Amino acid sequence: MEIVVFWLIVVLVVLAMLALLVFLTLGIAGSEFWRRYWAYYQNEYAQDRPGWRNTKAVLAISWRALLAGLGGNI
Repeated sequence: MEIVVFWLIVVLVVLAMLALLVFLTLGIAGSEFWRRYWAYYQNEYAQDRPGWRNTKAVLAISWRALLAGLGGNI
C-alpha cells in the first residue's frame, strides 16, 4: 500500500511540474501579469527595509502583489 501511495505522489508532483512548465512556457500567465506582479512586489518589499524578516508581512505583501498582478483593486 505504501508503494502505491508513494508512486501516486510522484506522479502528481511530476504532473504538477509539467503543468507549471507549460503554463510558464506558453505564456498563459502573460508577461503583463508578471511585470505588474514583480513591480508591485518590489515597491512594497524594498522600501527602506533592508533587514526585513517578518514572515507574515512578506506573505501578506506577496498575496497583495499577486492580486495586483491579476488586476485586482487593493
